[in-house]
Amino acid sequence: MPAAYKLELTEEQRAELEMARRRHPKAYVRERAAAILKVDEGASIRQVALKGLLRRRRPETVKEWISRYLAEGLAGLLIRPGRGRKPVFSPSEGGGGQGAGGAGVGATAEVVWDSPESLALAGREPSAGVAERGQ
Repeated sequence: MPAAYKLELTEEQRAELEMARRRHPKAYVRERAAAILKVDEGASIRQVALKGLLRRRRPETVKEWISRYLAEGLAGLLIRPGRGRKPVFSPSEGGGGQGAGGAGVGATAEVVWDSPESLALAGREPSAGVAERGQ
């Protein structure tokens, strides 16, 4: 069986984590700070990961939070830029990317609805207009 992970935080680190646990605007940073403090108080990483948080985590995840905090401080608990799924459409792209007919992902198609009255005025039967669009 592997030896228990022993975390020894300084008083400054402990105070910083306690403040983050109570008042940080990001909920995930509060969760990560709480996990690190529990390990510092003597709980095992496995205990904290599986039963010590609001939601179960992998022990490797909690260990990674500790490593990042020790290396980078509180900034190491933030989600790094570029993580996660990228947006399909961004208004800064000016209407989407390149595609067939110049319409990119996220571009809207013009939909024309014919009312039965407008079809009758044009001399067509309403069912004929529907059949034409279906072809």
